[in-house]
Amino acid sequence: MNFSFITVVNFFRKFNLDVLILYIILVIAFFFPIKDHVIGAADSYNQFLPLRVFYSQALKSGDFPLWYPYQALGLPFLGIVQGGGLYPFNLILYKFFDPYWAYNFSIYVHFVLAQFFGFLYADYVYRKVGIGRVFAIISGFLFGLSGFIVSHVDFVPLQNSIPYLPLSLLFLNLIVDNWGRRNFVWFLGLSISLGYQFLAGYPQAWLYSFIFLLLFIIYNNYRLFWVPFLSFLVSFPIVFLFAYEVLRLSGLSIRN
Repeated sequence: MNFSFITVVNFFRKFNLDVLILYIILVIAFFFPIKDHVIGAADSYNQFLPLRVFYSQALKSGDFPLWYPYQALGLPFLGIVQGGGLYPFNLILYKFFDPYWAYNFSIYVHFVLAQFFGFLYADYVYRKVGIGRVFAIISGFLFGLSGFIVSHVDFVPLQNSIPYLPLSLLFLNLIVDNWGRRNFVWFLGLSISLGYQFLAGYPQAWLYSFIFLLLFIIYNNYRLFWVPFLSFLVSFPIVFLFAYEVLRLSGLSIRN
């Protein structure tokens, strides 16, 4: 079967692959030249990288780390919320790749995801009011490489969690606009995108997103105010084990 150039272009545009490739190029250009040292500074070297090296070594040996012996007199690994031990992306990446390479690659990927998810949300909203795709692409770029996200490159859990905020907003819009049709798919997507914010190691994003989604739905359609509550509850089984261990450990902290 022969495919013309136009057919290939249309295929890429249909699934927004052209935008995804553009964002990959932008991230490469932003970090160019790509070096072999770990991205970050104090927090990366003192906290997040050691956790992930230990995590990777355990996964490669066929074990899941339950105890982290290199901090204080030892801590339950899942209780260290910023370790991101149950985040699916981390489970795959640190199982099969060098932890130092995986650490940097995770940062690159989540910069791309922040832009792409920001674009998907902006494109959906803009199309409803007749604004062109180019502006959605620009919006994704401005969000994904914004000062807030770039300045937190040293704080990997936050940088890994934030990209899912616009994805949650997209799913919430789809639920509202398609009420009664395929809601289960969008509802499940909303719950997973919320849960991933917790699993990535920054539960504050999970809570902040819920509050923002609640205010958003009350403003746009107050009769559906229960949707964020229900999605929040559905996301909880996804993070239950992680949250349970985090709460147990945080209860021993002297910090309020």
